Amino acid sequence: MPAQYDAITRPKAPRPLSPSLRGHYDTWQSQPGQPDDADLRRTLRPNSSPAGHLGDAPGEHSLRSAARPWTSASLASVKSFTTGYLASDSWNELFAPGSVQSEPQPEPNERTDLIAKGMVSKAAVSCSDYRLLKREDDIRALTGLWSTISFRRPRGMDIISEHARSTRKPPAIVADGFLSKGPNGQTPYQIALEVPLLQKLEHQNAGFIKLLVEADSLSYVSALAGQVLYREGDPACCSYVQLSGSVQMYSCDRDFLKQSGWHPMDTDASPSSPTKLAKASTRPMLPTPRTEHDPSRYPTLKEYVHMARDEESTPRFRTLEGHSTFSKDSSFGELYDTSHALGTLIGESALVGKELWQHSARCIKDCDFLAINVSIFKKTLKTMRENQRFFDLYMPGLNKNRNIRPHPNDFFKREVIPEGECLLEEGMVSLEPAVFMVQRGHVELRRYRMSSANPAYVLSTRPLTGKPQKVTTQDVTCLLLPDFARTFTPKLDEEGLPRIGLPPALKGTMRQRLEDEYMADPSHFLPPREKKLSPEEAKVRHHKALLKDRMETTAFRKKERALKRDEELREARPLRQATEAEWKHSFLSVFTFLR
Repeated sequence: MPAQYDAITRPKAPRPLSPSLRGHYDTWQSQPGQPDDADLRRTLRPNSSPAGHLGDAPGEHSLRSAARPWTSASLASVKSFTTGYLASDSWNELFAPGSVQSEPQPEPNERTDLIAKGMVSKAAVSCSDYRLLKREDDIRALTGLWSTISFRRPRGMDIISEHARSTRKPPAIVADGFLSKGPNGQTPYQIALEVPLLQKLEHQNAGFIKLLVEADSLSYVSALAGQVLYREGDPACCSYVQLSGSVQMYSCDRDFLKQSGWHPMDTDASPSSPTKLAKASTRPMLPTPRTEHDPSRYPTLKEYVHMARDEESTPRFRTLEGHSTFSKDSSFGELYDTSHALGTLIGESALVGKELWQHSARCIKDCDFLAINVSIFKKTLKTMRENQRFFDLYMPGLNKNRNIRPHPNDFFKREVIPEGECLLEEGMVSLEPAVFMVQRGHVELRRYRMSSANPAYVLSTRPLTGKPQKVTTQDVTCLLLPDFARTFTPKLDEEGLPRIGLPPALKGTMRQRLEDEYMADPSHFLPPREKKLSPEEAKVRHHKALLKDRMETTAFRKKERALKRDEELREARPLRQATEAEWKHSFLSVFTFLR
């Protein structure tokens, strides 16, 4: 009977079995009621493999392999040992539903079990050797893997590391403030750009609004008519950008009222003087006591409407910020302002340093606001000013034009890196170039003494071979290294020996001129320390000191090598003479024998 296939895995043409599986079929003994091995050889195989879906499982995107393990020896893949489980073997793949007849099939014999155990152990040793060479358990720098698995049929494997593709690249996370739209159809970022106070801070600290949005300081809130946002004397927690509705402000502080431009006016009820009806003060009552009420026990006006029941004859409600309560009989002081304009910043004093509210705010219509968290606002502003001060002091050329736009703040992202973490690895190429400025802490710069000792160079050239080549500190030929590593390969110097130090400087470069100056007069190459130097002269002197030290070290190493070579030649001369004498004696003996 032909095999059963679904619409997805049905192959267009028969696919022959691999030589290894064909050899395993030869060892089976057909039992009564079971298909003959010749029929099994003619049975088609599905055109899919478990290895083709290695990257489909959630949370397993670190490695993806394009391998197709058709042989029984491939019971474990590279991903099996990096994620902690074994992949499906060829037997499960071969007898998967729809691949062969739904009849009893022969079991693997001892030979197949022995082969499977051997291949699993080889793969485990290969992975452990790789991690030992890398000296870490992290696979983020993976560009290839030495494999000790030998396959009877050639197979290809492509390994891609998602961590290596995004080396030291910050995650591309877009804050909700750039995407979510409010009742007016604008995002928090667009609304913040229109607030005068934030515009002023943005002009002083470039990129402040963007950083404020990324810190999740902006959020939408709504309030019903009659809801009190905050009361006088409460801690200042948020400022509000009015998006709709109307808000009235009250205060009992006479000094604050005078500063706000308010002054009391009496109401004349006489019809003969209607022009005096300009403004009437509110009820001259003191603020209602609030210390005897626990705000956590009372709902806001919006919550009370949803509850749809009265708990008291005169219900009390919690303010929007939740620090006090109010009722319909509460007195808030004198009315000094009513805000109807959209985009008005209510509670601006909280952003400029006030810790307690000097007034109360009450909605007289249903309102929508964009709330600005004061604590996050202050932290963001402090961080932004520290960054700007840092760039003004240490960014080359920025002190000449500090008003340049766009500012470096727009391109640099602050990141805290723990001690011991590697920023960049020698031999690893990131997708995008990056520049790092150390704001606090210390950074060490290290290099491999020999390029052949860096696994990244060797593995990137021959990532998969039948037999692993041990990486040592000895030099390898240039053909085994990638193009970007060939500049680090030691070459022969003018004496025909491996080069010591850097290659010769290019003609016309600063290094070539400094080396010529040093060779002309080494004693007067460095200016004296007693002389007071300018910053530029001190920088030049520092580079000259490094070059002089390098030249002296190179000369000393060459001298040591020459002495060692002379000593080896002196020790080898007697041996060479003895060898020549023995060769002449043997030649004469052979010549005499031939005669």
